[in-house]
Amino acid sequence: MRSGWYVPRAFAALAILVAAFGVSGAGKDARASSGPLLIAYDVEFRPLTFQNGLGAADGLYIHILKGALDAGGISYRLVPMPWKRIVSETDAAAVDVSLPWRHQPERFEKYHMVGPISESGMPARLWQKTGAGLRWDTYEDLSGMKVGVRAGFTYAPDFQEADNFERVRTFSNEVMIRMLINKRFDIAISDEITLRMAARDLGLEAEIEPVDGPPVDFTLRYFVVPKSKPKIAGQLQSLLDAFKQTGRYRQIIAQYFD
Repeated sequence: MRSGWYVPRAFAALAILVAAFGVSGAGKDARASSGPLLIAYDVEFRPLTFQNGLGAADGLYIHILKGALDAGGISYRLVPMPWKRIVSETDAAAVDVSLPWRHQPERFEKYHMVGPISESGMPARLWQKTGAGLRWDTYEDLSGMKVGVRAGFTYAPDFQEADNFERVRTFSNEVMIRMLINKRFDIAISDEITLRMAARDLGLEAEIEPVDGPPVDFTLRYFVVPKSKPKIAGQLQSLLDAFKQTGRYRQIIAQYFD
């Protein structure tokens, strides 16, 4: 437990419950009692999850996860991974928890989706090179365009199903921004908070802007626990729900959005 943190009595009770669950667990679901939780996080999804210059896990969702686990007295080990490896390690149940995962109906069937991490979704928007003057209202407005997307990412179902434009895959937000500025595609799709952060880090924030029109989606994200580890999922959901009622949780959110 970190010095200076106030832990409500509710967390003390939750810690007792967690310990009880850990002792009674068996097989793959018993890691909480046999050692720290193994947690995989996206190594480069600033400012939500990333590895900072000191080599430590950082970002909005990292601070929320650590806050919930620390308050419950749970030990853990955070391991940075590229997104494709996170998916494969989670599918193989080689990790206990992974993050962050976008809400998708099929994922609720395949995994334990713990969350949402924050109650209000983050806007996902279409982006253009500054001054391009584009506007969109429906996907028909994108007919014939090239749209930059992140490889391996999932988007709103309507966007996923649309077939009247070409998708150009990129492997990082930084590459996406440079390709957009250099007109390698017409527009790009991204969460507003992550693309703005990447553009700011590159000194290129003034070079991109949202396409005039509505957000594509409001994205809710979750922590994921493999289906074979239901007790860990239940423990984590209880700890997250309790932590979201605290002033510390609101303080973390405010650091990124106020």
